Amino acid sequence: MNNRDAWFGVELRHLAALSAVSREGSFRGAADSLGYVQSAVSQRIVQLERLVGVRLVDRTRGSKKIRVTPMGELLVEHADEILARLQAARADLASRSEADREETLRIGVLPAVATGLLPGILRSLAAKAPELRIDVAEPTGAADLFERVEQGEVDVAFAELPLPAGPFRSRTVLRDPSVLLVSAGSEWTDRTEPPTVEELARAPLVALEGARSTSALEMWFTAQGLAPNVAVRATNEAILRAFVAAGLGVAIVPRLAVEPWDARTVSIDLAGVVPGRRLAICWHEARVDRGALEVFREVTTRVAGELGTRRGAAAREDVRAIGLAAA
Repeated sequence: MNNRDAWFGVELRHLAALSAVSREGSFRGAADSLGYVQSAVSQRIVQLERLVGVRLVDRTRGSKKIRVTPMGELLVEHADEILARLQAARADLASRSEADREETLRIGVLPAVATGLLPGILRSLAAKAPELRIDVAEPTGAADLFERVEQGEVDVAFAELPLPAGPFRSRTVLRDPSVLLVSAGSEWTDRTEPPTVEELARAPLVALEGARSTSALEMWFTAQGLAPNVAVRATNEAILRAFVAAGLGVAIVPRLAVEPWDARTVSIDLAGVVPGRRLAICWHEARVDRGALEVFREVTTRVAGELGTRRGAAAREDVRAIGLAAA
């Protein structure tokens, strides 16, 4: 292990093989993920073990399942960082090549995160940097979003905090409070005070299937010693709003997820009742900072701050109106 010269023989393909074996749990799975034959992966693990001087993988005879040793897992942590840094370098070179033709910023966004925020940001970007081309990517889910950031397929992305483990840097841009979305004309709209936590737990809820916000909400109810009454689950926000409008239940959603022009539904502020979420923009920590990314960070922080101020004032006015009505 102390043979420094031997370590200089470690190659990226050795580290990629070890990382894949740790991730997939088998030589065959690792080979499939890397596009190699199984014998090539096995050979690279043997070469790597010889170079570093320790056993990295436990091979149980007659079993298809293999286990990376504790020393192997330690090396995997370093290997993943090295491979991520290589991906960042590849992305930087590709973006510089594209910049020779036209500066482009690729933004990853999930509908549940930034649809209420992104349009204002794009308007401000168009005014501040009209030469900048914007590509908006819509991943299939949060896991796909972070993978695209890590692989350099997008330059910056909107995400809910906390971020998963990975080579990410982030900047919080907005605290997005929770609201209760109800059908227009329902008994909820006649109330002069916000609902209690117990009332929310008893109400039939429409939940967004697979959303991080839904999981966080269910965990929060559990922490209060309550079990939410989930009546129906929706696969996207449009269906969720349609279910609420049809009176199938109510939904607890972030304020940015509300469509103000949708007259079928009404939102009731839940500030102080149900915690909101924190929105951030994130990017690969190893990416070389480009001017376009810095402009985006500056514009997003400003626009989000202005939006938060306006919505905070509106919420205070709603509270004042409720107080006058109660009096």
